[in-house]
Amino acid sequence: MITIPKIAGRAAFDRRIAEGLFKLRLSNFPWGSQPLKVLADLAHDGEHLFVAMRSYESNPRATVTENEGPVHFDSCMEFFFSPCPELRPDYFNMEANPAGAMKFNYGAGRHGRLKTRGFPEVAGMQATRTADYWQLVYQIPFALIRENAPEFTGASGSIIRANMYRCGEQAACTSFVTLFPIGTEKPDYHRPEYFGEMMLA
Repeated sequence: MITIPKIAGRAAFDRRIAEGLFKLRLSNFPWGSQPLKVLADLAHDGEHLFVAMRSYESNPRATVTENEGPVHFDSCMEFFFSPCPELRPDYFNMEANPAGAMKFNYGAGRHGRLKTRGFPEVAGMQATRTADYWQLVYQIPFALIRENAPEFTGASGSIIRANMYRCGEQAACTSFVTLFPIGTEKPDYHRPEYFGEMMLA
């Protein structure tokens, strides 16, 4: 089980990422994908979940500029999580490309997903590109999670189930990369049965 540490707010998280202190490495390459270095980090402050992901590719695709657009066709990094896995099957999917365009939906499966209201304004999205990598850093307020999953408390010891991904269906680098392995024959990230457990410290 992965432990999500509690820290003193977004500024503290940004400092960790600026120093390259990523705790997670996505190391599963399903569906015949070529290896690609992708790092991630998670933390919380009791009111927000902080997410950072970094993909080491020199020429990422970023054609989508509007939120809720088809960012998965670009180079894309994604965080899917179920906030109340023991009570309901619903999960969030947060997807973003190197331009910082986001998709953040909620539902019980791939189809019929609902847009998460107000998310772009509260995400604090920072999308960064260098010669060696591109990176996303953002936050998800617990209050926003509760709008869809009111049972979520965010208390110490709370368990969520989640997975983290990199894809790029029309990018020069099309590799699929995951944190937890996915056992399907064809590419499919909307598979909560393959989410892994994470605990809020």
